[in-house]
Amino acid sequence: MAAPTACMSRIFAWLGLAPWAIEPERLAIGVRESDSHYRMKYTHQQTERIMTPKQHEIPPRIQAQIETACTWFYELYYPGKLK
Repeated sequence: MAAPTACMSRIFAWLGLAPWAIEPERLAIGVRESDSHYRMKYTHQQTERIMTPKQHEIPPRIQAQIETACTWFYELYYPGKLK
């Protein structure tokens, strides 16, 4: 998120593609979409520039339920977090 132009340049090079200049402050946006899986309830937010996503607050009760149900995930990707 901090350096999208440099990151995309490395991705293009890794893919063996010709360099492609992106303008992270002037992105082309298309038609707004909704998530059809949820029967068009949640629209997809689009912006004309790359922005750091906002942190989603999860209620402690639900976070605890997720950690209990997915202990393997936390042990694999966040060792020591559940202690």
